[in-house]
Parts: sequence; C-alpha cells; structure tokens
Amino acid sequence: MLRRFRCLIFSLLLASPAMALPTLQLDILGGTYDSVDQTTVANSNAFTLRTLLKATSTNLSVPYYLSVAIEPGLALSNPAPDIGSFKVNGTTYTSSMLTWGTPPTNVPDSQTGNLSPHGIYPTYYLELQFSFANAGTVAAYNVQTDASASGSLRFVDFQVDVTGLRSAYNLHFDLYNERFRQGDYSVDKFAPFSHDAASGSGGYEPPINVVVPDVGSVAALVLLGTLLVALPLRSRRQ
Repeated sequence: MLRRFRCLIFSLLLASPAMALPTLQLDILGGTYDSVDQTTVANSNAFTLRTLLKATSTNLSVPYYLSVAIEPGLALSNPAPDIGSFKVNGTTYTSSMLTWGTPPTNVPDSQTGNLSPHGIYPTYYLELQFSFANAGTVAAYNVQTDASASGSLRFVDFQVDVTGLRSAYNLHFDLYNERFRQGDYSVDKFAPFSHDAASGSGGYEPPINVVVPDVGSVAALVLLGTLLVALPLRSRRQ
C-alpha cells in the first residue's frame, strides 16, 4: 500500500508542470495546433492573433511585446530581401521597416534572457509594444491542449493579413515582456515555445516580367511578316 502511495505522489509531481497554465500564451482564432512544431498555425491569410495573459496584481500594468518574425530566417543584407508585405492592425509592413537580429530590440545576443533559443533567429522581425491593462477577459484555457482551467485570462487581439507576403515566407509570433537590467532590456517572461503561433505561407507571387516591344518594333515585325508572305506569291507569278 505504501509503495502504491509513493508511486501516486511521484506521478503527480511529474504531471504538475504539464498541468500548469503558462503566464503568457499565443493563439489564433480558428487556427490548428501543429503537435510536431508545437505551434498554432493560421488556416487563412487574414486572421485574428490572440495574446493571452494569466494576470496577477504585479504583471498587469507592465508593457508587453509581440514580435512578428520572417520565417524561414533571413540573413542580413542591403537592401533587405523582398518579402512582399504583411499587415498588422491595418498597417502595412515591408522588410525595409523591420529590424534584423534576435528580439528584444537593441539587446545583444550575448545578453541572457533573450529569445535566442528560437531556431528562426536571427532574422528580420517587427516588435510591437502593448498593454493588458484594459484588456478583455476570457475563460482560462491551455492553448496546447485546449483544456479549460480555473479562472480567466486577459486577452488582446491583433488583426493580421499575409495576403501580400511572398509565398516563400510565413510569420512567426512570440509574446514576452522585458525588464531593465545592467543597461539593457532583456526578456523576463515569454510564451513558451509550445504556446506560440505562426501564419501559413504568404499568398503573394511576384508578376513574371514580360518584355513588351515598342510600337516601332511591332511595325517592323508586321512589315517583315508581310514581305515573307508576299515573296512566294510573287515568285509563282513570275
């Protein structure tokens, strides 16, 4: 009996981290959870990205950041690569408007607490600051398992559209807050990798370059064609 009791306690201890609800999560309304990549993926070019916070008395008023990164990762170049464009809350972004490196912005990769464990970085990314202070609430749930939890979560939605993003790329989203430490901002809390999100591939294909001849060239081709047709006719008559 004692042995069974010990096994039960040991099982509960192992299971407790998995049951714990992360402080920060990302979800996509109507998206699909990819169990291989452990990421919620959008099923359309235009979608609602939902940021979720398990609020406490101390973490509600601090600023939070959403990073929108180009995936697969891109090397730094001048000019920046042509990714097409994407929209967040109606604002259009191109690669020239993005930062290259590893978020958070202006923090060296050597600084502990950043998002460097992500395989997609360094790449071009956008960082957006926002607050949960006046956010709405939703019944608590775990994005990874879709299991309900006690209490509620604060949420802020972002409207994303990747219709203009070139089909070779997609967007990867991370959620985190920052703290000031030793002269630099560093990541303090972030949504675990198993609770982040991504868009599907972009929908934009650049047009094929078609050379259009000028009017003079067209006239010359017509004249040449007329002569080629007329020459055999003239030979027969002679």
